[in-house]
Amino acid sequence: MNPNGEQVSVMTENLVDLLEPIEKDNPSGRWVRYENKYLAIVAEKNADDPNLPMGEWERPLKQTDWKRVTDIAEDLLEKETKDLEICVFLIQGWTSLYGMNGLRCGLLLMYKLTERYWDTLWPKFERSDSDARISPYKWLATKGPDFFKDKIVFLPKNEQRELSLTYLDNLIEKNSGSKSITSSNNQENKTIKKSLSGIHLSKEDTNYLMELESNALEAKGIIEKLNLFLEKKLGNESISFSNITLFIEEIVSFKKEVLHPKAIKNNETKKDTQKVFGIAPDLNIQEDTNKLESEKREKNNLSPSNKEDSRNQIYESIGFLSDKLRAIEPHSPSSYVLKRVSMWGNMTLEELIDDVGKFDGTLKGIVSNLEKNDPNNS
Repeated sequence: MNPNGEQVSVMTENLVDLLEPIEKDNPSGRWVRYENKYLAIVAEKNADDPNLPMGEWERPLKQTDWKRVTDIAEDLLEKETKDLEICVFLIQGWTSLYGMNGLRCGLLLMYKLTERYWDTLWPKFERSDSDARISPYKWLATKGPDFFKDKIVFLPKNEQRELSLTYLDNLIEKNSGSKSITSSNNQENKTIKKSLSGIHLSKEDTNYLMELESNALEAKGIIEKLNLFLEKKLGNESISFSNITLFIEEIVSFKKEVLHPKAIKNNETKKDTQKVFGIAPDLNIQEDTNKLESEKREKNNLSPSNKEDSRNQIYESIGFLSDKLRAIEPHSPSSYVLKRVSMWGNMTLEELIDDVGKFDGTLKGIVSNLEKNDPNNS
């Protein structure tokens, strides 16, 4: 979900395609830093700084078109080069467009490119001068958090919340010690105040925060793996990812700080209501209860939590159907395809990408990979 509250995300297929080698004999492709596509990304990223004086040449400020940046970067990484700096451009773009989900996917892409293409990855790694290779990692570790601060949405705007609440908003409030924060738009000279003390959380907010935490924890795990890999390869030249790790931990902390007090408050309110009205926990006026339950069922049919339950049930059903189909048609590839789909349901994004990489992407590859791991064939 981006800062405008729109539901968007990086497609899994994107990551799979971006991790494929450019050519069999030349997996990382060629150096493209002087070519038009690369220069187009650099030009697009150079948005006008609103703090700089324009003098007599006042004009509308140029804003970065992050969709264009990601389109060009994806095309280059998939078809022409495996370049860590272009990967950084893509991380910036995905995070600007898709928030925490975009950052998680970008970090996974950087880690997998590093792991799979270390020997051929651009910039080339030279023992005598490793600065060029280390530079993209250093940007992520040191400058990344500052770039991401206003891109990570803690709570999206809705009918009750006129503006989204970002990581930066929460940081300013903490540093100021105030119950409200003020952020200035230099272009329009607008002052925006957001009160954090009286946050009202809807069911959608709660589910959003749970997903935010899940993405953040997965991102933290990816950073830890990247850090371990680089320590082995770089030794004493390895860099510290402590800043971005703390950045992500702050996201997890916000979720816990907001949801935990709300849960306690709801439980206390429920107990107080029962004491005041003498209502036993398991007794209610039947007519009102039936009405409320009916309304709840209607809402739950569309709620994110129920969608997650339905998703799990669907994957379980696919697994059951694959077993039934194999009993009927033991030599048909259909049951193997269904079996693999059912396995994907419980995987993290990283596990899914790794699993897809185990076979050649063809039906024969799917079947042969599953047959090797099938206990019925032993």
